[in-house]
Amino acid sequence: MRTMWRSAGLSGLAVVIFLAQPALSTPMSYALLAASQATVFVNNGTENLLDGGSFTTGLTGSVVMDVAAESVESFSVSVAPNTALTFCGGCTYAGQSSATIVSATLSSSDPFSGTSESLISGLFTFIGSTADVSGMYSVGGSPSIPIMYGGSDISFSVNSLGQVVVTGQNLGSLAGAAFGEPEPLNISASLIMVLGAPVPIPEPATGSLLLLGLAGLAGARRRVNR
Repeated sequence: MRTMWRSAGLSGLAVVIFLAQPALSTPMSYALLAASQATVFVNNGTENLLDGGSFTTGLTGSVVMDVAAESVESFSVSVAPNTALTFCGGCTYAGQSSATIVSATLSSSDPFSGTSESLISGLFTFIGSTADVSGMYSVGGSPSIPIMYGGSDISFSVNSLGQVVVTGQNLGSLAGAAFGEPEPLNISASLIMVLGAPVPIPEPATGSLLLLGLAGLAGARRRVNR
């Protein structure tokens, strides 16, 4: 019996050592750093409503991708909550001079699907992928209105600095008719995702092997202590 536990412990050690080896191609999770940001654009179908045409806000979330394989598994990013938007001088919408993005999250559809176009080493682009948007917004302090729609086309690139860049992604649209406006209020954004250090994502089978190996090591230690 002692031999069996010792064998299981050695097998477990082998699993731990194997898992410690760097994989040439494996999905990694990258958390967004504080430098990540979204530049938000608001227009009423005919003109930009913001001074300077845009407003910059913080961005949080994560991206799961396999850089070696030039593939993106999933992503979920959110703009800073309660982002206030002040319309330009003389600009109003629904009789109001401001709007608030209470919350807005852009995430990959399940399953994520994209077509990769490799340009140079360290830079690749995904075109025509789909993403879902969810959140809340309000105009002029009115009650929050849900944002929720899916199937939005999204294109983004991973540059040589390891940043994920999204240009001109639509985040939501407020129907103008309900507020006596002939045009909708459109909100779009360009995103720069500055990625932190990669964190490995163990596969379910690999995780089970790891647990088995650790259990074997613990059992072997108990036998030795006796």
